[in-house]
Amino acid sequence: MRRIAVVLAAVIVITACSPDDRIDAEEFRSRTAPESVDGSMVPKIEWQRCGKFDCGTMLVPLDHFNAEAGEPIELVVRRRRAGDTDKRQGAILLNPGGPGAPGIDMVESQEAEFPDAVLEKFDLVAWDPRGTGESSHVECDSDLDYFFATDKSPDTEAEIDENIATSKRLAESCARADNAELLGYLSTTQTVEDMDWIRRALGDDGLTYLGFSYGTYLGIRYAETHPANVRALVLDGPIDPGADSAVMTLQQSVGFERALAEFFVWCDEHEACQFSAGGDSEAAFARLMANIDDESLPAETNGEQRQLGPGETDLGVAVMLYFGESMYEDLAAALAEAVSGDGSMLLTLADFYTGRDEAGKYDGSMSAFYSIACLDSTSSTVEQLRESAVELETAAPFLGEANAWLGLPCVYWPVPPDPLAAPHAVNLSDSVRILVTATDGDPATPIEWARSLSEQIDAPLLVARSDQHTAFTAGDDCVHDAIIGFLVDPDSGASDCSTAT
Repeated sequence: MRRIAVVLAAVIVITACSPDDRIDAEEFRSRTAPESVDGSMVPKIEWQRCGKFDCGTMLVPLDHFNAEAGEPIELVVRRRRAGDTDKRQGAILLNPGGPGAPGIDMVESQEAEFPDAVLEKFDLVAWDPRGTGESSHVECDSDLDYFFATDKSPDTEAEIDENIATSKRLAESCARADNAELLGYLSTTQTVEDMDWIRRALGDDGLTYLGFSYGTYLGIRYAETHPANVRALVLDGPIDPGADSAVMTLQQSVGFERALAEFFVWCDEHEACQFSAGGDSEAAFARLMANIDDESLPAETNGEQRQLGPGETDLGVAVMLYFGESMYEDLAAALAEAVSGDGSMLLTLADFYTGRDEAGKYDGSMSAFYSIACLDSTSSTVEQLRESAVELETAAPFLGEANAWLGLPCVYWPVPPDPLAAPHAVNLSDSVRILVTATDGDPATPIEWARSLSEQIDAPLLVARSDQHTAFTAGDDCVHDAIIGFLVDPDSGASDCSTAT
């Protein structure tokens, strides 16, 4: 999968949200989109063959709740058709998370995870959510070096002022875009309605869905607004939709800090670690970060001479922690190279994280991230971010503070948040069939969130023993097979995996 969730995938969504901000579930449900917004527009996907898959486009309302809001927008969809059309039972809709991640590549990347017997009977379908990828989106700055080069753990007022200036610049670039009118219509609330239009266009009576990370937030909101239209939902690496933001931000920061600490332990115990530094890799890491904070390192990426600063270093380290121990040797090599005075590997990782290509242009995923996440948040101030940064620096000294300052563009976002997209407690019928899955060492969506969601909606939880983000490909055969089994036959219930909770 080309795009993985970013370090703040869940954090900005819940920035500054308190229990008092929560929306009554009945009010949220009452906003469900009608069968046809303008009396004539009905869901239809225009398909054409593209290699072994079908590529499609469909029009959906700009605003599912106001037919007069503007012209329809376009969604891009991809499908792997069921092998035996006579035995087709429906489609499994896939979403990789984000927010801001395009999804159509999931059809190809996840195809091998499903056995032939399932692919014979089910289509695999994915889409680029509104605001992302090839679907209608806002063209913000394509050069974001100025934003990511900023130190997201500022030590001085001057560095805070620089963060403010670059965050304003990013927000203003989106406001100046030719299609900036889309900015008010990219929230989770609207995307959930797009999901139902996709379901109807596919001809399925109920939605069968596998969502990862932020994709679980889409899934749970879909279940809340369209409970009668759910066939089976698997929520893998879930966000807790009803938790207080301060707790969630703290838990995620601690999750990444815990993952980094586990890397230090591994590094000190394994000769394969190039960064062992005499058996005290944590101290070596602290020295490295302090040195980069004082002076950026020279780096070369794709023949381009650049500098690695603390902001890119944070991102380069974080991206590797998503994969757990499987990437420890690579992380150690990148850190060892940085100690030698070369920041190339860490900067390359940061570029992967942020979607910067060989020509120095960004693929739009980070602009999409803010375009969606800022609508899903509630209003915050610089002073609130300052206070959060102090708390996070104490709880997670290496990686916590950046969680606060990376949310700064939302303070200056050109459109206000969507109150219905803000986190609030879930109230679902017992008849809605949902399976929650997670790994016990997930740094980005900590296991506490999965347990909380499972309890809120009284759904089974399966936990894979792994330190990577999300469970489906974590190497736990029982959990992997249970996910597929539930999607195929939700009436069979959850597996009795020994890790079930």
